[in-house]
Amino acid sequence: MAICAFFILPNFPRTTSWLTPEEKELAVWRLEEDAGEADEDHRSVFWGFKLAVKDIRVYVLMLMITCIVSSGGVTNFFPTVTPSGPYLECI
Repeated sequence: MAICAFFILPNFPRTTSWLTPEEKELAVWRLEEDAGEADEDHRSVFWGFKLAVKDIRVYVLMLMITCIVSSGGVTNFFPTVTPSGPYLECI
């Protein structure tokens, strides 16, 4: 799915071919209002990757997702691991 999205999703509003000129200007205006800056055509994907690697929030998010998945595993498989019911009488 990500490979398809890479080719379908636009990088910047001004380089999108399927938007009308009015829609492009509206998208640029929304970016300027929201982020305080317009889109930058000279920045690459690797520039964004470098920013993500430097940001501590990415690592905190990775830790949080790992903890959520781990706790889900304990919740789902703990009843299977611990003996209960008729098997408890044999022990």
